[in-house]
Amino acid sequence: MTMNIKKLILIFSALSITVSTSVASNSDTHAGQDHESPPAIKDSDHGHEHHDQHEHADNDGSSEHGDHERHVEHEGHGDDEGLDNQEGHNDHGGPDDQEDHGAHDENGGNASGHDHAEGNDNGIELSEEQNLESGLRIQKAVGGDLSNELTLVGEVHLNQDRVSHIVPSVPGIVTRVHKALGDVVEQGETLAVLRSVELAEAKSDYFEAYNEVGISVVDLKRVKEVTANTEKLLQYLKDSPSPSDIDRQNYGDMGEYRTSLLSSYSELMFAKRTFARKKQLFDDKIASESDFLEAQTAYEKAQAEFKMAVDNAHFEIRQSLLESERKVRVNGFKLKTAQRRLEVMGLTEEQIASQLVEAGATGGVQIGKCTYPNCSDCESHGANEKHEKAHGSEHGHDHGHEGLAFAEIAVKAPFPGVIVEKHITLGEKLDEGAAIFTIADLSEVWIDLRVPARDVQKIRKDKKIDIKSENGLQTTGTIDLAMPVVNEETRTALARVTLDNRAGDWRPGTFVTGHILTHSSDLKVVVDDEAIQNIEGQDVVFVPSGHGFKPKPVVIGERDRRRVQILSGLSVGEPYVSRGAFELKAVKVTSGAGAHAGHGH
Repeated sequence: MTMNIKKLILIFSALSITVSTSVASNSDTHAGQDHESPPAIKDSDHGHEHHDQHEHADNDGSSEHGDHERHVEHEGHGDDEGLDNQEGHNDHGGPDDQEDHGAHDENGGNASGHDHAEGNDNGIELSEEQNLESGLRIQKAVGGDLSNELTLVGEVHLNQDRVSHIVPSVPGIVTRVHKALGDVVEQGETLAVLRSVELAEAKSDYFEAYNEVGISVVDLKRVKEVTANTEKLLQYLKDSPSPSDIDRQNYGDMGEYRTSLLSSYSELMFAKRTFARKKQLFDDKIASESDFLEAQTAYEKAQAEFKMAVDNAHFEIRQSLLESERKVRVNGFKLKTAQRRLEVMGLTEEQIASQLVEAGATGGVQIGKCTYPNCSDCESHGANEKHEKAHGSEHGHDHGHEGLAFAEIAVKAPFPGVIVEKHITLGEKLDEGAAIFTIADLSEVWIDLRVPARDVQKIRKDKKIDIKSENGLQTTGTIDLAMPVVNEETRTALARVTLDNRAGDWRPGTFVTGHILTHSSDLKVVVDDEAIQNIEGQDVVFVPSGHGFKPKPVVIGERDRRRVQILSGLSVGEPYVSRGAFELKAVKVTSGAGAHAGHGH
């Protein structure tokens, strides 16, 4: 009996030690959380105290203390306390109480070392400490305006509307070069002189056409005079004047018509007098009938011949007049064509006229004599080559010299500018189409800016833009070209600003940046930029939900450095988290990593 009692005591002692160890383990696990123990935990501590006393007694080897009744009483107590203790732990940390435990943290419980907030389908709740740290701010969504500064990169370019690639209008050999790279030139200033065979041929053709026109004009004048005089004579002959009366008249130049008409008229008058005499003799029975008929026939023949001469004269003078007028027109067209050819070669009407004078086409100064009106010492020097090179360059005119001036052409500047390229040397043979100079007017330059495709709609013509060069120059310009086409390779569009560069500060080839203010007004919903977060590829804002916050998907539009337009997902007047949204996103993402992410449970 005594042995059985001892065995029971040993069994209950072992059970007590097991229960005590389990309770201690649960206490250690929750100790790391620094939670205040609920009353159930305090009852559990009381149970531990009784258990420790029992354990202490057992360790002293007090087998006498194995009084059966007392041990039974302890056994009942130990069982009750063990159950209470376990229930206390279940109340504190059991699975059924996990939600209460989270609420305890979020509602201001001591979460030191834990800082844990848990997400669920209803939203995100933060502890008081987290709330203070994140600095959450909630405000209502309102409309507003957006303004932003768009920065563009670009480069200074020559104004291509004021750049000229000088190409001689005719091939030839360079006889003189007057300008060098970097020289400033004025409009019409001579850059170089070429000697051209093609020019000489074109001038010869022009002079030939000019002379043909002159001849045809003179011929036409004479034909008109002959026509007028002949018509006067024909009109006079209708009155049948006597030869002596005709001789007394002076009708001027009539060419061959005077002889033919007067000869025929004289024969008609002679045949008429003969017929009248023969008729009278025939009537007087003096002349025979045959003589009368012969005279009559001769008279009729003379009438017919005179009439034919008159008709021929009328026809021929008209035909001659028409032919002369046609020649004038044809030769005039040839002259115009030859003149246009010279103009295409670069000669002006004044230069062509001076060439005519020089060639003596109008009876002026002959080849070999200077035609420059202000040259006072050309006669003393003569048209020698030394004088032409020294004096001709000084005065800017050429002297006729063994036909050289006739075959030479000056290459002139089309407008004021600077020579930025030079590809010509003395004695060089230039083919047709060879570019020998490039002249640029640097009083204006282009600022070409590249606009990303996403910002093309923000750039408009006449919009102001601040420009800064890489060497510190700053100015404000106006966009005068905004290309609506995006380059397929660079995915940018062109925006151009024309700047006044008379001071010469903006040098083509340097890089610049442009800063332009873009503005969007009367937008329905605008929120703070930091309110927008992106979770799993979706833009969201956090809105209050119950005791916490939940992400709400939105579609964003334009934005500046501080605010963002909301196209859909958030209404005017709806509250949203304007500050602290990133912290809410962090909690959301962390809580989504696992049920106890960051917990330690």
